[in-house]
Amino acid sequence: MSEQEERRWETQQTAWPPGTGELARLIREKDWSQTGLGSIEGWPDTLRALVSSLLDNRFAMILLWGPDLLQIYNEPYARLMRDKHPAYLGCPTQACWPEVWHFNEPIYQRVMSTGESVFMEDQPYVLELEGQPRRHSLTICYSPARGPQGQVQGVMVTIVDVTRRVEAEAVLADELRAMRQLHELVSRLLHCQDLDSAMHEVLDATLTMMAADKGNIQLFDAAHQTLRIGAQRGFDEAFLRTFSTVDAAAESACGRALHSNARVMIPDVNLDEGYASLREVAREAGYRAVQSTPLLGRNGVPMGMLSTHWKEPTQPADSAMRMLDLYARQAAELIERSRIETRLRQVADDLRQASRAKDEFISMLGHELRNPLAPIQIALHLMEMRGETGSERERAIIGRQVHHMARLVDDLLDVARIIRGQVTLQANPTELWSVVGRAVETASPLIEQRRHTLQIEVPPVGLQVMADPVRLGQAISNLLTNAARYTPPEGHIRISAQVNEQGQVQLTVHDNGVGIEPDDQARVFDLFAQGRQGIDRSQGGLGLGLTIARTMTTLHGGTLSCRSEGRDQGSSFTLTLPRLPEDAGSPYAGDERSGTPQGSGRTVLVVDDNEDAARMLGELLRSWGYGALVVHDGPTALQMLDGQAIDLAVLDIGLPVMDGYELAQAIHRVPGHEHTPLLALSGYGQPHDRKRSSEAGFLDHLVKPVDIQRLAHTLESLRQPVV
Repeated sequence: MSEQEERRWETQQTAWPPGTGELARLIREKDWSQTGLGSIEGWPDTLRALVSSLLDNRFAMILLWGPDLLQIYNEPYARLMRDKHPAYLGCPTQACWPEVWHFNEPIYQRVMSTGESVFMEDQPYVLELEGQPRRHSLTICYSPARGPQGQVQGVMVTIVDVTRRVEAEAVLADELRAMRQLHELVSRLLHCQDLDSAMHEVLDATLTMMAADKGNIQLFDAAHQTLRIGAQRGFDEAFLRTFSTVDAAAESACGRALHSNARVMIPDVNLDEGYASLREVAREAGYRAVQSTPLLGRNGVPMGMLSTHWKEPTQPADSAMRMLDLYARQAAELIERSRIETRLRQVADDLRQASRAKDEFISMLGHELRNPLAPIQIALHLMEMRGETGSERERAIIGRQVHHMARLVDDLLDVARIIRGQVTLQANPTELWSVVGRAVETASPLIEQRRHTLQIEVPPVGLQVMADPVRLGQAISNLLTNAARYTPPEGHIRISAQVNEQGQVQLTVHDNGVGIEPDDQARVFDLFAQGRQGIDRSQGGLGLGLTIARTMTTLHGGTLSCRSEGRDQGSSFTLTLPRLPEDAGSPYAGDERSGTPQGSGRTVLVVDDNEDAARMLGELLRSWGYGALVVHDGPTALQMLDGQAIDLAVLDIGLPVMDGYELAQAIHRVPGHEHTPLLALSGYGQPHDRKRSSEAGFLDHLVKPVDIQRLAHTLESLRQPVV
């Protein structure tokens, strides 16, 4: 160290205030005699102590002393002053900070008059620094500065510049507010019923978040590679016409964003060269700034565009742009979801139409298949009545095949009704024995054909259930038919029933047939499911029987299950139903069977456009002693009634020109035939079909192919004259 440096160091250490810092040096070198404080050598010890304290402090501190509140401060405070330092060292604070004097002066007076400190946290200030107003946030403590006798002679101000923290907190608060608004938006979107309302919700929320004046959401048309406005706020018709469709070649913000697949921000359209051709449009629409953000689907495919517009030149903060991305994500997802839902609805509609067409086809197929069965069945019956023995074997074959075909048609129609949910029950207290009897009668032809042994272990009384005898009998006959079909010839089938441990009626059909593979047991009740068959399809069937059986069981409040040990181990199907108490009511007795009716010369009018069916039915009626008049359409039938009295009419419902319902009403309007009994003949036999026939004036509704015993029973019931 040189001699001169040593003397300077000694001076720094011995002169007051000591130290090598800038403010210590400036205070030592300043001529304080020209200020209200007087020469530094004459400063009281209390003032010196206060100055020494602030110089040693790392917080920004300033001492305001004397009546003029002259400034003495430390280096951290000097950094806060920037260009006002060092010119205002030792000057009145009012001269240094005139822009905040109106705020500070009352505080100084309060501290000096009361001797009490004032603390202010996160106080906003706008300070003139380097010729520019700058916003600051300061936490300030104003403390009394006391003289030798303890009197308050000044104010010690300690300042912590918290501008960065406050700004960060403000940004965080803005982001939290935006996230809360986004959450509220998502909640509102959940209640939107359509895309239009959802898009307007997103657009309104975006305009609020971005503090924008106008905006729109455009939807992307993939077929034409263009944007079209789907929702907008604040624009007139002229703007909407200009931007009705936008492609990637357009100079607008949305056109550029579509081309680049990235956001385009134009803070001032008047300064953007690429926007020159659209400035007049912008001026008339009333915006100076615009941004367009692409709405991208999960795989990056364009869904649309979200644009916001401002009346004045604007450059949104980065935080706002980040939130805008989240809002754009919501818009893209709702558009994508809406399009997916639209496609799904279209697919569902197509499937429903296809299913409806299929059901209608099956129903029509069943109706059309019934028509040729009717004359075949009646012809066989007539051949049997006439004792024609030369073709007994052929007749038996035809009879079995007609019966088999009728069962297939019935199954096909029942499945269509099950799919449409149109199966209804006519339930009554019923002894299970009577239902089993009907089921065995139905399944017997196949059982006998395959030479099976059938063992029946069902008590005649004591197993009463609430059931529709026809539908429950159908379920049980399907189980028996299934057992007969999948058991090799000369097999053994057992049907048994009892009350199980839970007090339910339990019926089991067991066979020693081919069994059910483990993989097939899970799907054995599925529609069209069948076990493995050889190429000859010796088991036959459509795979509908077990589906129908389970559905009918379920409608009765019961269950149907299967069990098999595997291939060639036979199978068991167990049906359970709630049991009725003994006194629940009279059991169903079943249909009474009638013998051959006696026509006694009564005249029956038969009207059917199927000529073979009409002729065979006429022949059957004549064989029973009726006079049969056969015609094939309604107008001809009405002409015949002008000069012909009849006792009964059997009318096909599906007639040309005039259907059976219209013909029935027309017959009852003919004088002398107001009360003529009418029987309906149709390929449709649902409850609503029977109801409509009844409303049209028919006494009964017969389903093709006609059950001859049922027809005979009905005719016998009409033997008494009708007046």
